[in-house]
Amino acid sequence: MTSQGFIFKTQPSIAARLLARQVRPKDQWQYTFDEPEVDVDDIQGDAFRGFNKPHLAILAIDIVDDQPATIQNTKKWLTDHVIPDVTTARDIIQYRELFRLMRERRDGVKPTSVAQICLNVSFSYDALLKLAPNKDVNKFYEPGKNVAFKIGLPPRSTYLHDPSKGEGAQQNWIVGAKKNPHILIQVASDRKALIQEEIDSLQDGLKSLGNPLKITYQEFGKRREDFPGHEHFGFLDGVSNFGVRGTYKEQGTGKLLYITPRFLDEKDPRFGMYGLPGQRLIWPGEVILGLPKQNDKTRDPEQANQPGSSSYVGPEWAKNGTYLVYRRLRQDVPKFWKFMTESAAEIAKHPDMAHFTKDHMGAKVVARWKSGTPVIREPSTDNPKLGADRLANNAFVYQTKEGPYALKPHGHTDGFPTGSPDPLGIVCPLSAHLRKVQPRDASTDIGNQFDTLKHLIIRRGIQYGDVIDDIMVEDGKDRGLMFVSYQASIEDQFEFLITHWANNPTNPHNGGGHDMVIGQSKATNRERSFDVRLPDGTVKTLTTTDEWVIPTGGGYFFVPSISALKNVIAN
Repeated sequence: MTSQGFIFKTQPSIAARLLARQVRPKDQWQYTFDEPEVDVDDIQGDAFRGFNKPHLAILAIDIVDDQPATIQNTKKWLTDHVIPDVTTARDIIQYRELFRLMRERRDGVKPTSVAQICLNVSFSYDALLKLAPNKDVNKFYEPGKNVAFKIGLPPRSTYLHDPSKGEGAQQNWIVGAKKNPHILIQVASDRKALIQEEIDSLQDGLKSLGNPLKITYQEFGKRREDFPGHEHFGFLDGVSNFGVRGTYKEQGTGKLLYITPRFLDEKDPRFGMYGLPGQRLIWPGEVILGLPKQNDKTRDPEQANQPGSSSYVGPEWAKNGTYLVYRRLRQDVPKFWKFMTESAAEIAKHPDMAHFTKDHMGAKVVARWKSGTPVIREPSTDNPKLGADRLANNAFVYQTKEGPYALKPHGHTDGFPTGSPDPLGIVCPLSAHLRKVQPRDASTDIGNQFDTLKHLIIRRGIQYGDVIDDIMVEDGKDRGLMFVSYQASIEDQFEFLITHWANNPTNPHNGGGHDMVIGQSKATNRERSFDVRLPDGTVKTLTTTDEWVIPTGGGYFFVPSISALKNVIAN
């Protein structure tokens, strides 16, 4: 999801933000790792840098048949109407630099005269079989290791413990009910009208070629205007993404710049480990195929931080590509807050918890207050200033005591409470959403923090539907999240996080219950549980059979490089 933008005039560490954009890796080589140069002209942009636009449309498209003329016209449509508009990672980098410079000239006021249209395209396994050499496409499949992409999301729905009946059942989905769509197109912009113009152009191209493809699904999402960056339950979202290691050549100068800007002072011993404070840097092969991955030698900290193998499952032209997971998730806001209200009332019966409210309960379940403030740093109350500060709102760990980060340019810290170690989950429950899917420094059922880094995903997407007027009253309107994630392995990353951690009441911390936000139960009655530790050491287990995040569609896709689009898929 898109992150809340900073306010230029009031952001306390804006100087550090600007300086971070100017870091040349070769100037600080002794403080960091020898990071690979990435071809930002060959990689589609949303995975690496994110569109980060207030408006997004997603289209699912199917190739109508296998006739040679249909396939030929599909390739021509891709060549003439899609590929020229595909947004690269460099396109996003350059637009943001232009936007920053214009904002700086306007004394921090956002420019309204510039806008960008972003487009990315991805393909299912079956679509690639129609468009690329089958002997190559078959290389995406490796029995027992790389099967999810070939099978597709709809058949994998049962494996994810999606509901077997009702709107969440795969056969009732809005998109993907019959099969994984062939093609997914994402169009994002600063203005909704520009998205519609792009869609109209795509449709005109199809008509001119005799409609070799059919648009089977189209949906618009938009960033909340009342609380930008917040999802429908009310919490700031998209804060916890990791940063991708790597460098790219600045156009014109040839200077090497970081893909992920660095904000820590070079004297901080963690300088080479983080982008923003708390934003762990991960080797790019965990997202983009063919680049160095995390090292398998996770038991040796010196080795664990070094780049690992660049190998991947797939044809040679899969390099610089990535896998995309799309999930359309309806959010039942009143049921979410009904659980928080009733659970808070139960906990408030404890003599030392009379102050406990539904907002406290929500913070326990999510691991953040609504503003984005980590509950580990502010256990008792929300702190909107901390929540809005990108140099502080992701700077925390769970199991150890970590000192304040020294920030550029003057080595100052963020000035907010740092929090205390919480290995037992007294402040932040062990099954809180963020703690479940990103345990940070904590040991887990699979090993240590370096093992965790091999299973994380890049999250994108946006909200759909109107904001609810009263969070406690059902209004019958459809709203939720157009969830998008990027990863080098659907099984080892997205599916692992869902099935092995979020859905499992025991993992990753030897107990604690389900992830109540995205976790699903395999029990017949769909009951999920959540443990809250009380001041006297007892544990209150809360349960519900209500579901407030319901899958209503989706698919698994491969996002090819620009060169693969031109030379293989559309050739």
